[in-house]
Amino acid sequence: MPAKKNELEKAPAGTQKHIRPPKFAFEGDALQKPSKENPQKWLASLYATFGTTDIDVLKLFVDQIQNVSCSGLSSEKQVNMLNGVLPLLLAIKPENEVEAMLAAQMVGIHTMTMSMMNRAMRSDQTVEGVTNNVNRVTKLSRTFISLLEALNKHRGKGKQKITVEHVTVNEGGQAVVGNVEYGGRDERKK
Repeated sequence: MPAKKNELEKAPAGTQKHIRPPKFAFEGDALQKPSKENPQKWLASLYATFGTTDIDVLKLFVDQIQNVSCSGLSSEKQVNMLNGVLPLLLAIKPENEVEAMLAAQMVGIHTMTMSMMNRAMRSDQTVEGVTNNVNRVTKLSRTFISLLEALNKHRGKGKQKITVEHVTVNEGGQAVVGNVEYGGRDERKK
């Protein structure tokens, strides 16, 4: 992702709530900002998409997404694919680099799942090929769900386990809700 160093050195101050997904273009052999894009708004949207404020991390993430989603495609198709993937990442709204990594994996797993589904549904596919691809789809779908659960857990939205057992409180009695520890007197008082 070549660009002028001074233009990319730090994340723009203040992120927008409804930021537009970044777009890319090829100028010669280099992937970069389209000439019509406002540099500050484009950069702000990239930082928001990848949940980072570090230029080196941003470059790493863009390169990784490009390598995973665009491998073997022509320049034009790479731009189309990348411009289709970035809004998906932005929709997940990663707030930091860990969330961006999980989001990128989720998008990659989704892409692979759809590819395997396509292979399974081809009319020229053998029965064995259908079975293999359906098995791959199943595993990839489970992986996607695991990544989503990890993202939610990281964000503090994970499942909370509450166990309620039979409790009897007689008239005049009191119940305690929470962790109760049993033990002797405090050792320091001895």
